[in-house]
Amino acid sequence: MANLFILATLLLTILSHQATSQQCNVPGVCIGQTVGSVESFDQYECLSACSDAPDCTWFSSDENSGFCGLFQTCDEISTEDCAECVSGEVSCPIPTSSPETTTDNSDDTAKYLFVAGGFPGGASDTCEIVSLVEGSPIPECLERLARHPNNLYKSGGGALPDAGLPHVCGGGSNYEPFDECWQYSPSNDTWTMTSDQIPREVNSAASTYHPAWGIIMAGGISCQFCDELTANVTTTKNAVDFEELAPMPTGISSTQHCIAAIDADTIFTTGLGIEEDESFMYYRSTGQWVSVPNLPTGRSGMGCGVVTDGSGRAEVVVVGGIDKDAFINAFLNTVEIFNVEEGSWRTAINPFPVENGYLAVAQDGETFYALGGWAGGLINFLDTIYRYEVSDESWQMMPYRMKHTRYETTAMMVKSSIFPTCD
Repeated sequence: MANLFILATLLLTILSHQATSQQCNVPGVCIGQTVGSVESFDQYECLSACSDAPDCTWFSSDENSGFCGLFQTCDEISTEDCAECVSGEVSCPIPTSSPETTTDNSDDTAKYLFVAGGFPGGASDTCEIVSLVEGSPIPECLERLARHPNNLYKSGGGALPDAGLPHVCGGGSNYEPFDECWQYSPSNDTWTMTSDQIPREVNSAASTYHPAWGIIMAGGISCQFCDELTANVTTTKNAVDFEELAPMPTGISSTQHCIAAIDADTIFTTGLGIEEDESFMYYRSTGQWVSVPNLPTGRSGMGCGVVTDGSGRAEVVVVGGIDKDAFINAFLNTVEIFNVEEGSWRTAINPFPVENGYLAVAQDGETFYALGGWAGGLINFLDTIYRYEVSDESWQMMPYRMKHTRYETTAMMVKSSIFPTCD
């Protein structure tokens, strides 16, 4: 009898230890080996995505921005890298009757494309939103948004996780200022400066947005009216405070490369060097840039988007650009794909529908949109929007176009719910 009591006590001790050792709802984002990321505005939906993903043992969720990181390992959890994130193990329970798991019929996650600035005819201060759903055009009261206070060209931008409002930082060419960030407020249709203290002039930098990194601005021109290039990499999560990452490798700088954030630990860039084909990945966990195989078709002025293939593996899609070997501008429709896990390139099954350079990319969860661009010639500028289809590596034209043709524009995804309703 005593033996049974001891056995029962031991069993309860083991179960109690297992329960207390399980880590759930931990503030911050995992730093470790990733298996991919998806878009989810629900913590428990993110947990379910981790359960469905091979090798996923940890997840990190930011319900404000829609970031859902899936991790094979979680060496540490950082609140500095994502203060709004919550992390947990894949074994964490999913409440059966919590409000987070109920259906929200308000369609709060419906999205628009927010577009600001760009050519032709010189940099522009015009801004607009574009619907992605056929039969649901932009309401009339939202067809004319407030102009940006500056002319914008090749600026960085993203819907930062302070209610997901659009932010734009820096500029390009001779269109200063280069050290300002601005926030657009849909409730009163106004732009407000958040900072004029970017640590460097962000002039013609390659840029992208990721919820765990914020706005990333890499390279560019170090001063106005000069040809001196910089390899600096600057990020911001709130358009007020800025972080300088390790510069791109010594001697490698550009204004016409592209950059993409793969996950909370990894950034990818390509189109660097004399041949415009050198590629690198930056790891936050080590603070270092690592060389990866060169882009097969050297080019400039291309777009880069991150996708997740059918096996849950991250890939970077490089689309369009200007052929480095052409005597005069030769615009490309070539699409090449870098598989992050394998470290290898392949040519996509389908090229882009038109030859295109200086297009914008707006990341959207497991795929992305390609906007506008320049198809060559004197006036062949584009107002089209295409979504990349991962399943067959094709391009789907969206039902609505931008009101203006644009290239070197700034584009980002925003929730439609941040905009007021029309009377």
